[in-house]
Amino acid sequence: MTIKTRSFKFAAAALAISSFGVGAQAQTTFTKAPNNTSLNFASSYTANTTVPTELDTVRIDNTLTGSTTAAVGGNLSIFALTSNATFQFQVSATPNATLTIGAGGITKSTGAAALLLTSAIALSANQTWTLTAGGGSGNLQLNTTSFNANGNTLAVTGNSTLDIRVGGSLTLGSTVTIDTSVSINGNSTTTDVTFGGSNTNNTLNVVAGKLRGNTIGNFGVASAFGDGGTNTAIVLGGGAAGQNGLMIYTGNTATSNRTVSRDGRSVASGIEVTTAGETLTITGNLGSGTQPNVSGSGWVFSGAGNLTLTGVISNTGNGTSAGTTITKIGAGTLTLGGGSNSTYNGTTTVTEGTLIANTNKSLGNTSGVIVNGGTFDVRGATAGTVTLGTAANFSMSSGEIKLTLGTAFDQIVSSGAGAFTLTGGSLTLDVTGAGFDYGNTYVAFSGFGGSNTVSGLSITGYDTAGFTAALGTDGVISFTVVPEPSIVALFAIGMGVALFLRRRVRTNG
Repeated sequence: MTIKTRSFKFAAAALAISSFGVGAQAQTTFTKAPNNTSLNFASSYTANTTVPTELDTVRIDNTLTGSTTAAVGGNLSIFALTSNATFQFQVSATPNATLTIGAGGITKSTGAAALLLTSAIALSANQTWTLTAGGGSGNLQLNTTSFNANGNTLAVTGNSTLDIRVGGSLTLGSTVTIDTSVSINGNSTTTDVTFGGSNTNNTLNVVAGKLRGNTIGNFGVASAFGDGGTNTAIVLGGGAAGQNGLMIYTGNTATSNRTVSRDGRSVASGIEVTTAGETLTITGNLGSGTQPNVSGSGWVFSGAGNLTLTGVISNTGNGTSAGTTITKIGAGTLTLGGGSNSTYNGTTTVTEGTLIANTNKSLGNTSGVIVNGGTFDVRGATAGTVTLGTAANFSMSSGEIKLTLGTAFDQIVSSGAGAFTLTGGSLTLDVTGAGFDYGNTYVAFSGFGGSNTVSGLSITGYDTAGFTAALGTDGVISFTVVPEPSIVALFAIGMGVALFLRRRVRTNG
């Protein structure tokens, strides 16, 4: 019995020592040495004795003597990563290797240089990344295309910027919430970022690339696209000519009073609604910043879903630049209803889907409308009129124009030397409204003072069995009665008899 007791006490003591030993493994801070050695080697750190574990913190500080890059080297798990260096540091990628960060998260303290994460990143615990603004370009640059939260929550907070510069696709899922400025500075074509959390960031700049989100609310309401504070616009494009930002809405039907602005230097920034049958309505204004606008550049609205814009669409604030354009692509419907205050004066182009001009000045002071596919629909226009800019042209080579005829009838109005040129496509008439009469004529194109052209145009939507419709170069639609078949037959018989008799007369003569 005594032996058993002593054995038990010895085992208990051994367990206590073992437990003490585990508990005694206090967190250690590993300071990065000024070299390019991979992070999974002891020689990468000033102590040069071992490598950090999931209990340890890797610190980047002014031990660095210049901008430094070190690969992760192999799978490496740490408790935390901190940086306050005045020189840029980058954790570069190693194939099939992941840097896993624990509950300590990332702290980017005040410093003049950026911290770049290019390696694959994974989270092993709930955590916070705290980004504190410094001088220069001291942001956290997330350049990885491999991010795995593993179901853990991540809060990104602070007064600096989360700068995403991936060259491919990156998804930050619903467990990631952002409460700091966001800037996406990748590639206009290949960068494709998805936010899924309820983010509260005020500033959102999609300088170059695409940003997807499935929620958007009013100002002050958290969403995938942040909350915008009280009046901060979502800015698309910028940096240099040709860099475009695309805001992609993937959610259900929603309305937001947020404002969206494009940088005047971007050629084709815009908004896409992806899901057919869903409608995103934005009641805030769409501006184009203060940078000079590149000629022929402007907004592109796309997607299988529908987009309704009821705010003012304006040119860039730089008065010497070219006018902002609008291009409609994708199968969905774009409805413009900016009232009398829209002022953009670039061209309006419809190549796919439907563009509905819902008010008299939906198209602002557009310098011209080009329909080369899709549908241009003015049937909902206030007072039946859509007024273009002074001397604006209208052309259609394919596609469709929809007009309502009746006591109140639709018109497309220009003034000055503008001309309409219709060389293909169809004019679809709605003649079901009150007051329509086939005996009347209707001015569909008004105020065009140039040399107008109508050829190759089909007109549909009316009683084609009883009437023939025509659009003249004066812009007037008129109808001609198609004779009854019996009348046509009698006329043919009469003509036949007349010819027969005429021949007989000649023969007898």
